[in-house]
Amino acid sequence: MTKPPKACPGSATKVFPLQRRLRYWQKILRLKDWTITVEWSPSLVEDEGQNEIVEENRESTIYLDSALKKSHRRADVALVHELLHIPFEFARDGDGVSVTDVLLEQGIQQVALGMVEIEWRTK
Repeated sequence: MTKPPKACPGSATKVFPLQRRLRYWQKILRLKDWTITVEWSPSLVEDEGQNEIVEENRESTIYLDSALKKSHRRADVALVHELLHIPFEFARDGDGVSVTDVLLEQGIQQVALGMVEIEWRTK
């Protein structure tokens, strides 16, 4: 018999507490001066998350794949990954396929995985 997946630290809910986790990570990543909205999207095809950033207005809209609702750790990683795009947006070439963009994407993913792993181990 396999164990049920572990819920988010501090959460007993079965569905990932999206808004609460956004507030938590926004504070940790020092993005409180940004207006960030996050919502579930049933239509993400290739990625677990997507972030539309408007630097001039300090606004971001994050979409997470709705398939992650019950996979708390993956949802947390996807949320942190998309939030990390905000401070690193200046470094992008913009085309998504340049060596710089690919390396930046890989680095963001590794940092997101590490942060969530530390968070989940300490709770």
